[in-house]
Amino acid sequence: MYKQKLSFLFFIILLGFTSPKYLKSVELSILCIKETNVNDKKDIKDIIVSLNSDSKSIEIGGLRFTADQFIITDSNIRWSAEKVENLYDESPGYAAGTLGRFSGNLSLIFRKENSLKDNKMNLSCKRYKMKDRIF
Repeated sequence: MYKQKLSFLFFIILLGFTSPKYLKSVELSILCIKETNVNDKKDIKDIIVSLNSDSKSIEIGGLRFTADQFIITDSNIRWSAEKVENLYDESPGYAAGTLGRFSGNLSLIFRKENSLKDNKMNLSCKRYKMKDRIF
């Protein structure tokens, strides 16, 4: 009986060390803020971003999509998606992002399909806590 438990424990430990997917899994909700000019009415001031590396799902405000690539390194988290539906009114688009794990800086890139112009946003992020909201 003792030998069975020991071999089962060894198997679980071995599985944990040989499966990097589980070791680098990330599920994160962050609040990102952009310092803007007070007169700029069109600009986003804050947004909640949710990332899940297992399902490759990204949620930026109300926009939800699944990333084609989701890469986690020691210093940052990157993702990109080619055909994001409902990104623009009449056409899908490209979305990509890089989150600095130490700086908390989030760089987002959006591009309308068949366009060469990128729309970029740079935000400063921290972990989202419901108790931190103002109202």
